[in-house]
Parts: sequence; structure tokens; C-alpha cells
Amino acid sequence: MADTVVLDLPVLGMTCAACVRRVEKAALGVDGVARAEINLLSSRARLELDPLRASPVGVAAAIRKAGYDVPADALDARAPTRQPGCGAMPRSRSRRPCRCS
Repeated sequence: MADTVVLDLPVLGMTCAACVRRVEKAALGVDGVARAEINLLSSRARLELDPLRASPVGVAAAIRKAGYDVPADALDARAPTRQPGCGAMPRSRSRRPCRCS
């Protein structure tokens, strides 16, 4: 695959290794996606794709169809970049549990 681009997306709703595999399978099922690295702890998907055959919107739709969420603002080039992590735990020392558990 010539001229691939790397896409880094937040993926919400993953709670275990099986979820990671489902997201990976959904992303790799999109024509034009060459590689998918899914990280459970950071709730992120790092994808290598051919921009002539696959689009970020198409990959996000496949992940959503598998039952997980990709925030719409993550696909907006003007949106600020997000920090790694699911964002469920507040930055303070609060004992609020993660919504994933």
C-alpha cells in the first residue's frame, strides 16, 4: 500500500481484550485499512489506511457498527486533539469509578 496515512481515534466502550479484538476486526474489515493497533488502557485506535480507499468516517462507522463509540468531534480536523485515556476518571483524586467497570 503506497502513501498510507496514520489515523488516531478515541474508541469508547471497550472493557476487555475481547472488545479490543472486535474493534480491531471491525477496522481491518474496512477496505483500505492496512493495520490496526487498538489500546484498551488508552481507549485509542491507531490505524494505518490508504486515503484513496478508506476514510476516517468509514472506519468510525465500522467501529460503531461493532458496538463501540467514536466521538464525532474526533473526526473533525478543527477539533482539539484529545489526551490519551477514556476520560472517565476526573483529574482530581476523586474515588469515582471508571464508567467502563
